[in-house]
Amino acid sequence: MGGQAVVALLAQGLAEGELKLDAEVLDVNGKSLAQAAIELAERKPAVPGEPDWLVATFRAPDLVPGDYWLRVRWAGGSAEAPGTGVSGASRFIIR
Repeated sequence: MGGQAVVALLAQGLAEGELKLDAEVLDVNGKSLAQAAIELAERKPAVPGEPDWLVATFRAPDLVPGDYWLRVRWAGGSAEAPGTGVSGASRFIIR
């Protein structure tokens, strides 16, 4: 499989400043298979009360064709307490 794709994520309660992302490929049962490269390409700050848009470039490791989960984790400060290490995760099917 391998290759590159653009992914869009929504995250709420993020403060301005550095945001770190990491990604992991899981099998359909949730077992970790490989770390994946992910790079934040753009961050569109939200209006108050709305989530931020995060646009990232995901580079998949070599995988046999099939269904996989992509788990993306982020860490950064929160709007309420900048620098506190607020984090979150999301996962979705990749093919």
